[in-house]
Amino acid sequence: MSAAVNWAKRELEWDLANPWESRRLSEPPGRTRWLTKDETDQLLASARNSHARAHLPAFILLCLHTGLRRDEALGLEWSRVDLIRNRLHLGQLDQKNNTVSEIPLNATAREVLISRAAFRAQWCPDSPWVFSRRSGARIASVKKSFAAACSAAGIEDCHPHDLRRTCGSWLVQAGIDVGRVARILRHADVRVTQKVYAHLRMSDLEGDLDALTQREEGNVISREHITLAV
Repeated sequence: MSAAVNWAKRELEWDLANPWESRRLSEPPGRTRWLTKDETDQLLASARNSHARAHLPAFILLCLHTGLRRDEALGLEWSRVDLIRNRLHLGQLDQKNNTVSEIPLNATAREVLISRAAFRAQWCPDSPWVFSRRSGARIASVKKSFAAACSAAGIEDCHPHDLRRTCGSWLVQAGIDVGRVARILRHADVRVTQKVYAHLRMSDLEGDLDALTQREEGNVISREHITLAV
C-alpha cells in the first residue's frame, strides 16, 4: 500500500497522505543451516560414490574452502584462476555485490582446481569453465545431484548455498575474527556477518561469568553472598 500511494503521488501527482509509510513488515529470520564435520564427510562419501556426477565432490570442497556462492563456483572461468599466486580473481560481473575481489586458495582448494585442470586437459582443453562436462559445456546446475547426495547421506534440509555458510561457520568456530570472515566471504557490511555467525563464537565469552565468583578482595558478588531462594 505504501508503494502504491508513493507511486500515485509521484506519477499522478496526487496529494495523498501515506499512513503506511512508517510501517514495515518484520524481517524474516535468516537461514543459519551449516554442516558439521561428520555431515560433510558423509556428504562427500555419498558424492564420490556416484561416477555420474564426478564433478560434485570438487564443487562441494571448493565451496567449503573458499566460501564461493553456488553460481560463482559454477561460473568460474580458468582465466580467473591463478595457481601461481594461489588466488581466485572475481570481477564485478562475477559476484553478487558487483565489486572486484580476490579469494586466497588453501591447500584443499588448490588440489581441487588442479584436479579440475587435469580433467580439462584430458577431455576439453579449450573449455573456459572450471566446472565443465567432457564436451566442454558449462555445468549449469548441481541442484539434482546435490540433493541426491544429501538424500543418500541422510542429510536433511541442506542446499548448495549452505556450503558457503558452513565455510563461514567453521572459520568463526576456529577463532577467526568476524571482521576477517566478512572479508573472506566478501560481505559488503560486516553486520551481515555478525548477524549470521557471531553466535558461534561463544569461546570469546567463556570465563566471563566466572568473574562473578572470583574471591578477589573487593569483589561485590561471591559465593558466600548468594542465597538460593526455594
